[in-house]
Amino acid sequence: MSKILNNPKQIAGLTHSRGKGKAIVFAIQNELDIAKCENKNEPLNLHSKFSRFPVVIINENNRPATANIPVNEMLNIIMKSKTLHDLEIKQACTPHNEEFSSPAYTVRFTSGDMRGMTPAEVLLKDPENSKKLNEQYTFLKENLPKYPKNKKQLDAITDAARLYKEGKLQKSERTVIPSYLLYESGFRPLTRREKKDGLTFVYQIKLTWNFGESNPVRLEIENFYAPVIQTEQGLLNVQAKEKKNSTANEFHFSLDEWNWLIYLIESNIRIFEAIAGPKALKIATNMAEEKKEKFIETLIVEQPDVVALQEVNQTASAGEIPDVMLAGYKRCMDFGLPVREDNHAKEVVEALREKGVYYYWTWLSAKIGYGKYDEGMALLSKKPIMRVKQFLISQTDDYDNWKTRKILGMQTEGNDDIFFTVHMGWWNDEEEPLKKQWEKMEKLTKSLEKKDRTSWLMGDFNSLDNVKQEGYELICESGWKDSYCLAEQKDSGVTVEEEIDGWRDGEGGGAVKDAKRLDYIFCNTQKKVKSSKVVCNGKNYPVVSDHYGVMIEVED
Repeated sequence: MSKILNNPKQIAGLTHSRGKGKAIVFAIQNELDIAKCENKNEPLNLHSKFSRFPVVIINENNRPATANIPVNEMLNIIMKSKTLHDLEIKQACTPHNEEFSSPAYTVRFTSGDMRGMTPAEVLLKDPENSKKLNEQYTFLKENLPKYPKNKKQLDAITDAARLYKEGKLQKSERTVIPSYLLYESGFRPLTRREKKDGLTFVYQIKLTWNFGESNPVRLEIENFYAPVIQTEQGLLNVQAKEKKNSTANEFHFSLDEWNWLIYLIESNIRIFEAIAGPKALKIATNMAEEKKEKFIETLIVEQPDVVALQEVNQTASAGEIPDVMLAGYKRCMDFGLPVREDNHAKEVVEALREKGVYYYWTWLSAKIGYGKYDEGMALLSKKPIMRVKQFLISQTDDYDNWKTRKILGMQTEGNDDIFFTVHMGWWNDEEEPLKKQWEKMEKLTKSLEKKDRTSWLMGDFNSLDNVKQEGYELICESGWKDSYCLAEQKDSGVTVEEEIDGWRDGEGGGAVKDAKRLDYIFCNTQKKVKSSKVVCNGKNYPVVSDHYGVMIEVED
């Protein structure tokens, strides 16, 4: 073995000699890339979607096979490798019974359909396998001059045959793990490498850990060209049966080589993150401030009578602010958490006051978000807030459970209407289905019904309006009116255009990249809605959240 380093970004390189001037070469490169807030990369993810480790295996004939391992997948490889290493050592240190110490029980085949098995295991599985062992013996012996290490396997086969002939071959009680699939990528096409004939470059990579072998970690990379068909959902289907120009290379790492390689890769990730982290935090802080300022500017221009906000956070460890120090604040009397220094609603209202725009406000937290935030909702009103009430709509009331859901309602001076800010769960959630949450909500809203009173439900309902027999249809069939449908003037109504939490990989139902209406304003009476428009979507005011806003104008 020798090490090679050919360029500054190369982490490590290894060569395994094959005699007569030939060798198999492995190399891995650091192509870690910081999140630049492009292509929906959030800065505190640290890594962009292009952050990866390119790897290459060059075979004896100097033909390369290349692949990319994304950084998140590499982290899984690292974690699994450490566990498998411990198992390897434990297995190696487990003493053999003297009777099972011969090569027949300890030497494992490193290739062919018996790979990972000992000659004893092969014969004990089926005595008829003696023919296969004879064939393997002949093959190994023919290649002995080229591969001297074949001698160990030849001796093991001879020993197993002797023990079997003497009737002494026994099953070992020693627990042995033959192999473990460490990583498999599947087919991954690179569309930027499409040839004129329409065929696209494709790679696949596979890592297996073969216990007990001298080189236990086997890396396989295959490259080929094949037709690639894009589905309506944007998925790329590789037509592997039509592949051409295939190159499949292997590299077998010793335990020492693999441990050193894992150490170098992990060190590269940690060094990168230590450098990228402070930059990312600064970017994230600046972005948050910029978004808040843009949102404030939107409110200054539009000055809606009522504003309903969801996922309004404060850091749970930030300093407390007494209620008497909070201008315009109306506390929900059955809510005990204090307002803290970095409460988002507080900061928005205070910034508006500095600009001469005055809002009354209330805030409620429902749960802990991301382990460190009091996460809830807020209502802002141009008129003084007279009454405030919170309601639990989820089955759980555990503050540490991220699925806990509450709604916050208010009545304002001179208006009998009730305004609710809403953040509901998902239809297909087994623990907290939307249907049960809606049953609770409908029961409490019915108890508040009164002649000439309108109740308004505003917020994130996590329900698609184009899916039958689910949340949106349930709400409408319960007698609630979608203000978007009532509006005389309206736009597309789309409030989410990209993948967001809860709607990745079809979690919420429907194609994740489809434009969606998830945010609504419902009312329980027939109102004359002049207009409904989506705001903070990059067209009507800058984007400030992964959800856009909905603003309606209602005739008095």
